[in-house]
Amino acid sequence: MYKLSSSLYDRIRLEEVARAKVREYLRDADIPVWQIDPVELARRVIARENLVLTTDDPDKAKTCYMDQCRRVHAELLCNAIKAHRGRDVEHVRPVRLLLISPESLEDLSDVDDDFTDGYWGDENPDGDLLLSPTSCFGRTRLAIALDAGAKVVHGYEFAYPRSVSNDPLPRGWCGYRTAREGYALQREVAEIVWAASVMKAIKEKNGDLTYVISHCKCI
Repeated sequence: MYKLSSSLYDRIRLEEVARAKVREYLRDADIPVWQIDPVELARRVIARENLVLTTDDPDKAKTCYMDQCRRVHAELLCNAIKAHRGRDVEHVRPVRLLLISPESLEDLSDVDDDFTDGYWGDENPDGDLLLSPTSCFGRTRLAIALDAGAKVVHGYEFAYPRSVSNDPLPRGWCGYRTAREGYALQREVAEIVWAASVMKAIKEKNGDLTYVISHCKCI
């Protein structure tokens, strides 16, 4: 039995098993990866695994399977898009980000109305964070933001062709619907949100990956 509540080793082992199971299911699927819903796939994989008998925390095990399914699916989706494009393009790129807390944003509104109106006032971004590349700010406004409590952090940027604000996704990201750009603090989160957004665009076009690649900013 995997003792997920007390053993880090068992949690790592379960992640490896879950990842292998997901890869097996995706490899044996008779439809392209861009036509597979990773959440539905995860539910099917979980239904076939007796997590109640094999783990001491079935809920944590289900979360693990769901997370690994999203990660593997994102990797394969990226590979499929790169193959269609005929060249290797990085879908998630490192970037320096400005992280704004709600308190900092309130202080910035008092100091400089143009700051918030120009960068966030016209759109409530998706996700649970407020992030933007430091390259978007001049030195003066960047200094104002830091004085108000904002932080410069290392993160990742990715294409965000469709809003997925209502999807059950991990925390730690921000997506702008108008600019079609997203940002995350962790690479794995960026990859998962990117894949969910691209998949939504593909579904809107009835699974036509070629159309989405040609007409949507997806990588």
